[in-house]
Amino acid sequence: MPGAGDHTRLRRPEDWLPDGVATRLANRPSPPAPVPTVVEGAAPPLPVAQPTVPARPLYAPAGTFNAPYAAPPTPPPMPAPAPSPQPFVVIPRPPGSNRNAVVLISVLGGLFFLLAGCMAVLSNIDGKSSGDSADAAPRATSTAPRPDPKPVEYKGFNLPDNYDVSFADDQPVPRQNHGDLRYLCYSKICGFHSNSDAKLARLDSGTEGSLQACRQETRFTSEIPVAAISRGDGICVRTSQGTIALVVYRGRSAEDDPSTYATLDMTVWRGADRKD
Repeated sequence: MPGAGDHTRLRRPEDWLPDGVATRLANRPSPPAPVPTVVEGAAPPLPVAQPTVPARPLYAPAGTFNAPYAAPPTPPPMPAPAPSPQPFVVIPRPPGSNRNAVVLISVLGGLFFLLAGCMAVLSNIDGKSSGDSADAAPRATSTAPRPDPKPVEYKGFNLPDNYDVSFADDQPVPRQNHGDLRYLCYSKICGFHSNSDAKLARLDSGTEGSLQACRQETRFTSEIPVAAISRGDGICVRTSQGTIALVVYRGRSAEDDPSTYATLDMTVWRGADRKD
């Protein structure tokens, strides 16, 4: 009798299917790949790589019946690469920057010197203006009208025939051929003459004689007859020395007088007609 072990021997796991079924399953072809749909005008699709799946054995090795499938171990993560040091990059200076800086400095320097020159010119002008003002003050003072000189009077002066009187004398006395005003008679026709470069001018009758009146009278002459004037009339005399004299006629000697002369009142302003 065969042993119980012969009838009760367990089948191997791969023998649980009939032999014909197992053979057909092993020889079954792979299903066809899907046909890609082509769209008109579109680029042809790229071939798709089919993932490679490791074949699972249809049976488990002996001694591993019903053992679970062990997945391949996951490789440890790779450490991230350390960042490489960046090289030091020198940014080149744009061309022409040095030239622009030189031009800018030159322009600023030129402006500085121009401003300094203007300041110097203005300072010089101010100095000249102040100097001119200082010089103008004495000049204005020198051109200011000088005060009138004090008059000197000589009353009752008798001037003989053919004699002169000089208004430059402090104490006038009759002189011959030397003076400013001469009294001269011919056949009892007498008159006053200028004996030098003096100028004579007769004031109108009734005109009050004064320095201002003699300055304004410009009807100059070198001879004034006694017949052309009356007692109290004035004769203005201007000399080359700048003296102005007012001579008032007071009369002349009588016909029976042994001397022939004219009586005068004289007022003298020495230097009243000077130009300097």
